[in-house]
Amino acid sequence: MIPKYNWTISRGKILSGQGTAEVSVDFGAIDSFAVTAEVLGYAAGCRNTASYALIIERPVPARKFDDYRDLKFSEERLRLDQFALALHNEPGAYGYIIVYDARDTRKPAARQRGERAKNYLVKERGLQEGRIVVVNGGHRDQRSVELFIVPAGASPPTVTPKR
Repeated sequence: MIPKYNWTISRGKILSGQGTAEVSVDFGAIDSFAVTAEVLGYAAGCRNTASYALIIERPVPARKFDDYRDLKFSEERLRLDQFALALHNEPGAYGYIIVYDARDTRKPAARQRGERAKNYLVKERGLQEGRIVVVNGGHRDQRSVELFIVPAGASPPTVTPKR
C-alpha cells in the first residue's frame, strides 16, 4: 500500500502536493506557522501524525538616519553627535557612512571625508571602530553623505550614485 498524506497548515496556502509525501507552501510574509502531516491507511493504533512549528525571525532592515550635502565640519559634527547617540542606544547595530563625490570634483575627497567622520565617531564619541563602516558611493551631482543604522543581521544599505 502506498501511504496517502493529509497536510494541514496553520497559516498560508498549500500550493501543491496534498496527498503526497511532499508539499509546496506559500507562507508569504507570515513569520510563524505550523505544519501537520497525517499518514492515512495504516492501522488505527499506529502513530500517524507529525507536526512542525517554526518562527521566522526577519531582520530589521537598515534605516537611513540622516543625509546631508557639503557642510563645514563644525556643522557635520552636530549630525554625527546625533548619529553616535542613536548607535549608543542600539549596541548591536553598525553605523554606515556612505560618501559621494560631486561629478565635477577633480580631486576625490569622499573617502577622506568618510574617514574624518569615522575618526570623530570613534575618538570623540567613543564608538568601537569595528561598528563604523565607510563606503565610497561613487558620484552624484553634489558632494553628499548618508548615515545609516544597520541592526545586527540586517543587510547593509545600497549605494545610490547618480549616473
